[in-house]
Amino acid sequence: MTRHVSELVMSQQRVIPPGYPGKFFEPAISDPDDRIRIAQRALSGESLESLASEYGISTRTVARYRDALRGEGEN
Repeated sequence: MTRHVSELVMSQQRVIPPGYPGKFFEPAISDPDDRIRIAQRALSGESLESLASEYGISTRTVARYRDALRGEGEN
């Protein structure tokens, strides 16, 4: 019996259990204190672009750290 490509792809995808978003990926910044520091600086009004450039991460990552610190995570 032949399997369709879409069936093969679906069978190879990892299923992330509910309640564990992001737990299966390395964080962009490994030090939790640095992540908090970035989030605090973003909350205080520093430019997302300048923080992203300083730490070598995306502006989206800076925004996610900021949003998580103020309780607005994607979860």
